[in-house]
Amino acid sequence: LVRSKWFRSNDVWIVVGVFVMTQALDIESLSANVWSMEKTRPLPLQVASMGVDALDRALPWNGLPLARLHQVTGDADSGLAFCAALLARLPSEKQIMWCVLGGEDDDIPFGPRLARFGLAPERLIVVRGDSQADLLLAMEEGLRCPGLAGVVGLMGTIDLNAGRRLQLAAEAGGVTGILLDTPQIAGESELLLPSAATTNSAATTSWRIQPMPTPCACSPLWHVQLDRGRRARPGAWFLEWDKDAQSLSL
Repeated sequence: LVRSKWFRSNDVWIVVGVFVMTQALDIESLSANVWSMEKTRPLPLQVASMGVDALDRALPWNGLPLARLHQVTGDADSGLAFCAALLARLPSEKQIMWCVLGGEDDDIPFGPRLARFGLAPERLIVVRGDSQADLLLAMEEGLRCPGLAGVVGLMGTIDLNAGRRLQLAAEAGGVTGILLDTPQIAGESELLLPSAATTNSAATTSWRIQPMPTPCACSPLWHVQLDRGRRARPGAWFLEWDKDAQSLSL
């Protein structure tokens, strides 16, 4: 409903309008309006078990929601390993786009290491960009491509608006996105504490990974912390990678 009134000032007519909302809209109605303007609709939500009941129960979807954006923060080893373990849970044999900055030390994923955590390296499509803007554009295009199972971006933190664009692209294309942030210099206390980048993220879930001492290098142990999740219960767990079962375990 619009109420308007005309005024005359210096021989110029000016209209002042007042918009009055006649009915409160809930989140679902607002979302439907946005998607109608985009002329697309998100696909029905699918969920993949994380392989650990405690983690699944902490999430309101009883598992990791697919076709959504997620964030993983950790060092170059544990963060990448946890990311690979999540991607291996995707119920699809489609390929995965791996977006990195060209010239960085990790611009070529080490195939055997990914395979160790259940992710077959032949599924990867590596995209190298010259800037974060290039990677964001590549991620957005990849997330809108239903021919992919997932899209990973190794680019550190991004602003809220960029995260929202990636979230919408993931929902529209039905592709799961992961932002992998691997700080080059971080002490144990920094990795264990949530930062503004994760608490203000547009990602559906934000995880923080810290490697822990273990007697056997073949079975790494991680402190896995759920910093935030929509309607989720934040928590922390000590998880071990079971190389025989190819899954996480408490």
